[in-house]
Amino acid sequence: MPDDALMRQVLKELESLRGNVNRGRKAEIPISLGSYLSDFLALPHLRGFWPGSSFYQGATLFDVTGQARHLASTGTTMQALLYNDLIPYLDFTAANNDYLTRSDEAGLDITGAITLGGWCWWDAAGIPGVTNRPFITKEPTTTYSPYQIYMEDAASQRVVARFSDSDAGTNIVTPVTTGAVSLSAWHCVIADCVPGGTARLTVDGVEYTASAAALASLYNSSGAFEIGRGFGGTHLLDGRAAFCFLCANVLPANMKDVLWKRGKILFGV
Repeated sequence: MPDDALMRQVLKELESLRGNVNRGRKAEIPISLGSYLSDFLALPHLRGFWPGSSFYQGATLFDVTGQARHLASTGTTMQALLYNDLIPYLDFTAANNDYLTRSDEAGLDITGAITLGGWCWWDAAGIPGVTNRPFITKEPTTTYSPYQIYMEDAASQRVVARFSDSDAGTNIVTPVTTGAVSLSAWHCVIADCVPGGTARLTVDGVEYTASAAALASLYNSSGAFEIGRGFGGTHLLDGRAAFCFLCANVLPANMKDVLWKRGKILFGV
């Protein structure tokens, strides 16, 4: 039998747990890199997750979902690095044509509800009237990309999410834009859309919305899925990317909030 002191300690801890439940307090989940990776792997209808940690011989960024949607790298200087000796990320240099790409396939042709995003760091905005800085893009085979996230040029320095329906010769674009976003800093960027409903762009926990009522479905492009390049291959990212993901579903607000709040502790933002 346990001694009286031990029994009193056990009863005290049980009483404390019961008090937390009665007051409606949620259990604290320790923040660690491993637990944060698991948050992404639990996302509904996940089609790909590229944290940046598994970068094979500088040539292939591995999808860690088990669905094998690996991305091929191009350019000459792309590196897999650690931020704060903890966070895996990839560094892109536009002048060296650095980007990641995967040819079209059924799993990337999302025409209904969609969420995409991750963490992005822009070293530089684009040139007004000339270039933007893409984060994640499904390249177009007509005028517009079916889904993409990018930073506009230096004249506005806004993050933009754009979804389009370009079937049958029509071009309907739903842009969602933020205010000016800082350069040389990490940002948690998550875009989602329900065709016929609402498009959302959440940056660092702040949500922006636009109507997607005109979209019957997203355009089914046969272009490549790319990180760090867009606009038909003419615009490139100068910056960094980490924890990139794609889902064929819209994430609930609390899941997006978890990705932001838990991630910002690890990134120190």
